[in-house]
Amino acid sequence: MFGFMLKKWFFNYWDNFFTFVILNMFFVFSVALAFGIPGWIASFSPVLSLIVMIGGILWLGAYTAAASLYINEIAQERSVEPKQFFRFLKESWLLGIFYSIFWALIIFTFSFIVPFYGNMGNLWSVAALAFLFWTLVIFILAVQWFFPIRAQLDRKLSKILKKMFILFFDNAGFSIFLLITSLSIFIVSGFTAFLLFGPGGFLLMQHVALKLRLYKYDYFEEHPDAKRKHVPWKALVYEDSQRIGKRTLKGMIFPWKE
Repeated sequence: MFGFMLKKWFFNYWDNFFTFVILNMFFVFSVALAFGIPGWIASFSPVLSLIVMIGGILWLGAYTAAASLYINEIAQERSVEPKQFFRFLKESWLLGIFYSIFWALIIFTFSFIVPFYGNMGNLWSVAALAFLFWTLVIFILAVQWFFPIRAQLDRKLSKILKKMFILFFDNAGFSIFLLITSLSIFIVSGFTAFLLFGPGGFLLMQHVALKLRLYKYDYFEEHPDAKRKHVPWKALVYEDSQRIGKRTLKGMIFPWKE
């Protein structure tokens, strides 16, 4: 299942290579607007710098939400046009802004709480720091499902938050694998200024992961007596496998050897 997920992700990306380059260019611009340009403006106007940074962070969340819906269409192998991005932005900008604010509050809170407990230097502070650490780890693993759930399952914020934790606890090992794989993609992308794979590839991996994971729940819904440890993945991903065909990485690089 893991191998097929990576294969589907790669060919979904490859078949839409230039689309992802453009999406990633706007991601890079959005990050620069939120964290790069304010530093340059701060030298002559700290207030304007703060305004630009806040606006940039909010825009980054809104853009990520819209790009996520756009990328989901690719993961679902549906045709998508550039003009649809603006419809997705209209549908999801508020959720994206909430996402940005939520992360900003978490970073702000931890930047104060962690030093506070760290300076206490007693047993209770160590226990509190350990609790905060594992809480953050669980949140990071669960929040991977946030945008995919919005695109594929539910639009209501409370249900998205609930389902992302349900998905994590029911698929803890898979969530860890997904995070490691996504971070690996992100790190490799850094060598190409995040234009190759990049944030778009990162989001695509999450959408492909949820799309395939939902096959399991559909299967158990249709076969309630089936054993949960025995999932017929080969049969469940058969149609997706047929769409990809017999393409291989070797065939892409050395087509004459196929």
